[in-house]
Formats: sequence, structure tokens, C-alpha cells
Amino acid sequence: MRRRYDKKHHFHFPKILLSILCILFYIIYIFFERQISDGINNIVMLKAEELCTNAVNTAVIDTLCEDNYQYGDFAEINNNGKTVTNISINSVNSNKFKAKVSLKSQENIKAMSGMSINYNIGDFLYSQLFGARGFDVTVRLSFSASVTTDIESTFTECGINQTKHDLHIKVYAKVYITSDKDFETYKTVITTVPIAENIIIGEIPSFYRETSQ
Repeated sequence: MRRRYDKKHHFHFPKILLSILCILFYIIYIFFERQISDGINNIVMLKAEELCTNAVNTAVIDTLCEDNYQYGDFAEINNNGKTVTNISINSVNSNKFKAKVSLKSQENIKAMSGMSINYNIGDFLYSQLFGARGFDVTVRLSFSASVTTDIESTFTECGINQTKHDLHIKVYAKVYITSDKDFETYKTVITTVPIAENIIIGEIPSFYRETSQ
């Protein structure tokens, strides 16, 4: 007895195989899309933080050089001939300096808007095998920021009856970052830059006073 050839059964397998392949490709596509999307976000965030930090550092250095600020412009050590009695902080100069740094930092960060950064598609996959490989991906960044500043003091022992007084400006830049890859976020970039130092000989008082010279 001859077997009957079932055409209907014969064509089921290719359709099932095609369906499985389509589902598999869809899963792979979703995985790589999420992986690349997360990679773009993380790399954009790191690059934006680096650029903002450089912008703030440049603003501080430019302000120091333009007005030739020295330690004496920010602080004055008062003594009675033998002992340090107090350290006076010049609030007028300090506030002027902070205002200029804030303004220049905002200008520098705003000037970076529209900057294009080129990556390889493999950079977003977190794999040494694919790193720096594949076609180029261009990411265009936009920035806007609000900046606040503060001047801090630190004291460090540096010898017998000697103390080093360091002044730092701490810059808080709240940056709004967007890109043409549908990425947007706020990031607070905190940068601390040394601005002046002095060696104090004698006992350090436990208080400061501000002056408005």
C-alpha cells in the first residue's frame, strides 16, 4: 500500500522555522537596541562631565590670570608680633572672584552646545572584542548650566610650628544635557580648584573673621 504524500504537512515546517527566526531576530534587535541606548547614555554622561569639568577649570585659571589674584587678595594673616591672632577673609574680593568664575563657567559650558563627538558602534557594547570597531556614530551635545561657587580653606601641618593654608574654589555646575540621540538629563558637576596658598608660621587661631575692605 502506497503512502499518501501530505502536502499540507510538508509546508508546515518552513513556516514554523521562519516564525522562529523572525522571533529570534526581533529578540536580538531589542537586546542590541537597549544595549546601544544604555551605552550611548553612559558615554554621553561621562563625556559631558569631562567637558564641563574642563570648562570650569578654564574659567578659574582665566580669572586668576586676568586679575592676577594672590593669596593676599583673599586672606590676611594678623598677629601680635609673636602669635597669629586671626586670619581675615576679604569678602569683597572673594565675592568678585566667585562671581567672575560663575559667569565664565556658564559661558564656557554654553559655548560647547552643538559639539559633535564621534564614536564607533562597538564602543557602546562594553566588549573588548567590538571596542573601537564598526561604523561611526556621531552624537551632538547641547548644554545649559547654572553655576554656584564657594571658597574653602584647608590647613596642613608642614613643619615645626608651620602650617600651610590652602584656598580652593568649589564650583557646583548644575548642567542640563541633551543630545540628538533622544538623551536628556540633569547632572551636577562638582569641581574643586586650588587658587592660593601660604605658609603660616606660629600657632593657628581657631576662628576667622571676614572683612569688607
